[in-house]
Amino acid sequence: MAQEKEKKMRIIKFILKIFIVQIILSAFFLPCYALEKATHFEINEYIAKHKIGEFSLDQYLKEQLGFQEGVHKIIEQFEGQKIDDNPPKIFRWLGYGGKKEDEPFLLRSVRHFHNPLNTWDKAGLKGIWDSSIIWGQRTDQWPGGHYSWQDVRGYFLLALTSEDQTTRDYYFAETFRGLGQQMHLIEDASVPLHTRDDIHIIFNYEGWVKKVQEKESDTFRDWLADSGRYGYDKSVLNIAPNPLAPIPIARIIDTDKYNGDNPGITIDESIGIAEYSNANFFTKDTKFGDFPSPNWDNVQCVDYEIQDPRDSSTMVFRPYYKKNIDPPAPDGDTGYRLATVGYLYDYANRYFPSYISNVRLGFCMC
Repeated sequence: MAQEKEKKMRIIKFILKIFIVQIILSAFFLPCYALEKATHFEINEYIAKHKIGEFSLDQYLKEQLGFQEGVHKIIEQFEGQKIDDNPPKIFRWLGYGGKKEDEPFLLRSVRHFHNPLNTWDKAGLKGIWDSSIIWGQRTDQWPGGHYSWQDVRGYFLLALTSEDQTTRDYYFAETFRGLGQQMHLIEDASVPLHTRDDIHIIFNYEGWVKKVQEKESDTFRDWLADSGRYGYDKSVLNIAPNPLAPIPIARIIDTDKYNGDNPGITIDESIGIAEYSNANFFTKDTKFGDFPSPNWDNVQCVDYEIQDPRDSSTMVFRPYYKKNIDPPAPDGDTGYRLATVGYLYDYANRYFPSYISNVRLGFCMC
C-alpha cells in the first residue's frame, strides 16, 4: 500500500514538472529539441555511409539485396513520409528515422531512458515509463507509428516478398526508417542523461554536442570515427534473453553484468552501452553519491592548461577531476577528465584544507 502511494506521488510530481516545463516551452525548449533530433539524423547518416567495425551497410545492400547504388539508392517517398528536400536515398531514410523517433514531442522521448542498475520493468524514466529496451520491442507503440524491432523485421519481409514495385518500395522505406528509429534508442543509451535517470530540459549535454556539430564539424566527425574507448561486441547477442524484451538486440544496451559494485566490468568489450555510460560519467544533476560510480576514490585533482575564456590569446590552468589511471581497484574506464573542480572546493582545499578534510563540496560539470 505504501509503495503504491509512493508511486502515485512520483507520478504527480513528474506531471507537475512537465506542466511547468510546457509553460516555458515556446520560449526555450523547441529550438533545442529540434537540434537534438538533427544530431541523431547526422549520426545515423554517418553510420550508414561508413564501415563500422567489420560491417558496411553499403556493401551489404550491394551484395545481399542487389542494390547496385548501395546506400545511395533512392527509395521513393509516400504520403505521410517527408525526409527533406534532398533525394530520399537509403542513408537519408536512416537519418529520417533517427529524427522521427523523438516525435511526437514527449510521447516517445520519455521512453528513451534505461537505468541499468534497475530491473528492466523499473529502468525507465523515474520508474514510470517503459525502459527504452522494452519500448524498442513493444508491438503496440503509440503514438508516432509502429517501429518496434518486430515491426521493422515485418516491414523488411514484406519489402522482400511483395509482388509489385510500389509496395516493395513502401516497405523498404519503412524498413530503413524503422532501423533508424532503433538506432536512435541505442544512441540515447550512450548518453549518461538517459542512463542515470536525469531528465534534461533546455540546454544540456545533447545541446552542447549539437553546437559542436554545427561549429566544429571536423571535431564532431572525429568523435563519430573514434571507437577506441567503447566497441560493440556481437557476443552480447548470445546472452540469455530477458523475458521483458527477449529479442537479443536488447543486450546491446544492457547485458545485466554491471550491478554498481563492479564498474571494472564495464571496460570489458562485451558490455551494454547503457552500463558503460552509467558507470563512467556524470550528468549535471547526478554527481558523486547519486550513483555507485564514479566515486571519490575514482578521481584525482589535476591542473590542465586550457585557453583563457576571457582572452583567447593566453592559456590558463584549470583544475579537473580526472579518472585515476592507476586506481587501487578496477573501477571502470580511466585517464580522462570527468568534471571540473568547483572553484569553492579548490579555494578551500588550497587555503583551508583542515576544514574540508572530511567534507566533499559541489562542483560544476565540464
